[in-house]
Amino acid sequence: MALDEVLIGKGKREPLEGLKAQGRNHLQLIAEHPELKDHGWTDDGTTSLGKDVDFISTVEAARSDAQDTARAATISQEAAVDAAKDFVSSMRNVLPAVLRKAKQGGVVIEKEMFGSGRLSRSVPTILSYLTTVQPTVQRLDAFFKPYLKVDASLRVTELRKQLEAADATQESARNATPSQTALIHEAKGRVLEAIEELNGIARNAFKGNAPLIAKFNKDLLLRARRERTKEAPKPA
Repeated sequence: MALDEVLIGKGKREPLEGLKAQGRNHLQLIAEHPELKDHGWTDDGTTSLGKDVDFISTVEAARSDAQDTARAATISQEAAVDAAKDFVSSMRNVLPAVLRKAKQGGVVIEKEMFGSGRLSRSVPTILSYLTTVQPTVQRLDAFFKPYLKVDASLRVTELRKQLEAADATQESARNATPSQTALIHEAKGRVLEAIEELNGIARNAFKGNAPLIAKFNKDLLLRARRERTKEAPKPA
């Protein structure tokens, strides 16, 4: 059977230990609250979740996940995303002043050209934004420079190229993921989806009981995500 690339992508992003702990916690909650089945949860779901938690709890899973994390540490996609978002934020911080001074200098550009919404961490979305905004930024280089100390349009182009290169490297590494590791990531993805499904079911099953609903939150997983972020190697 072909592997599910969507599940692999989801699982690959999640810290193994946190996902294992959250999976075990939800299995315990299922045992304690059979009424979940009245709102859509199934015995097959419990069986599948138990098997996947057992699978990602093996020594082999820990070894494969550690090796894959080591490979990923050499890939700079996340750093490139952070750098791009940070520079866009810096431009937006001074944009009102830049546009005002540009207008005084005879360069009239509408603020909407830069967009004001929150920029996601989607690489295609960021690349599209950088590509679209670059010509406008170029017209404002002289007005951005006193604030940013660089030619903003050149920096935008540099960040776009860095992100494109990092994305290509990330894709190559993902495609090169060993089959056993891919199976583990797929199982991690299934565990995550089961946890998310249970969270939704719990909100329906226990309406008005906030303390009980809170037990189904992904606190253990979120804590593990934060810890992994703290421990991640800094880009050179």
